[in-house]
Amino acid sequence: GNKRITEETTTAQVVFDIVIPLSKPTMSCFADLLPDDGAEDYDGPGARQPQTLMSHWWNNSFLKLARAIAQDASNTEDIYSFRSFTASQRQKRYWLCIWGVNQHIYI
Repeated sequence: GNKRITEETTTAQVVFDIVIPLSKPTMSCFADLLPDDGAEDYDGPGARQPQTLMSHWWNNSFLKLARAIAQDASNTEDIYSFRSFTASQRQKRYWLCIWGVNQHIYI
């Protein structure tokens, strides 16, 4: 079923409850499931050249991580205002191991 991400949901829970189940059919990293957006720096299924590495703690709130990315991209922690970000803010790309590492192999 659908999993709801709340303030209490940890990054580890997102990986175990969402990332691993969704990527299980292909046994790949989650980023490989992302569609080709036609970007110039597209390197294959889901792959985009990251500009920034975001570090995280597995037991921290996933929404805090999302807010840190929003803050870096747009100077706002409002993750729900993504549509109001400028085009250049929306084009910023981040490396997160939870998306780019094949969790079926390493966990």
